Amino acid sequence: MACNFIGDQWFVEQLNQKETTSYQRWLYDKQVAGFYQQFGNITFLTVKGAGHMVPQWAPGPALHMFQSFLANSPY
Repeated sequence: MACNFIGDQWFVEQLNQKETTSYQRWLYDKQVAGFYQQFGNITFLTVKGAGHMVPQWAPGPALHMFQSFLANSPY
């Protein structure tokens, strides 16, 4: 199952925060796991092929995403 993320992306863009990282891919196991963009201290991130239950559909990328977020390190 996939989720429509476009509305969420529009919402984040409408917060009028300065874009600090352009829209770019992030990798897991040398493959594209999704895309992200940063606006100040807000990160908009997608996980390729995952729906509402990201850990169920993409457990490896989900763990990587959470570890990167908690460590405040790049995706």
